[in-house]
Amino acid sequence: MTRLSVVFISLFSLISISLVAGFQSEKILHTLRKDGIVREGNMKIYYSDVDVDNVKVHIDYRFVYRILFSNKVKQGVEVETIPRKYTTLDGFLDLEREGEFRNKDVIMSHFGRIDYTAKNGRTYYDCHKVKLIPVRTDKKMTWDALFTYCPEVPSVGWAHVALTIKRIPFLGSKTVYSDYQGVIAKK
Repeated sequence: MTRLSVVFISLFSLISISLVAGFQSEKILHTLRKDGIVREGNMKIYYSDVDVDNVKVHIDYRFVYRILFSNKVKQGVEVETIPRKYTTLDGFLDLEREGEFRNKDVIMSHFGRIDYTAKNGRTYYDCHKVKLIPVRTDKKMTWDALFTYCPEVPSVGWAHVALTIKRIPFLGSKTVYSDYQGVIAKK
């Protein structure tokens, strides 16, 4: 091998690695549904790179809830590593066939396909209903999510999320429900 070809291969490898390492999907915005406790709120959901086989899913949430006569704010970011294949339709078709995926970080269970109608009246067809449960070695389970993956929704594809957050001050555990609103424009 010539010296020039070695330099070219090294340069190509460096560019490829930096492109993969810098990956982040577009953020999608979800609006939380109001109920007797939740007054308003939203979620931003996106993927970022971990390595060739895995991505991190980020669920960045903020909501206002009412306790007695005062409003409280709960916000946070839940992050979990999932296999990269579960970011595509083919991956969710595999999960449907397998029924469940388990590793040291996460349990993902497929609960069948549904047609989902969002609060804005838009209907998404042939969606996958999936439960995402982080695995914790310290036994301090702080959240889980039941989401509806729809190939028609851009970026992460989540049209609906039921996020259960545990250990909320004065409230305990609360499930908040959200619907896809759109992609957040990059600045």
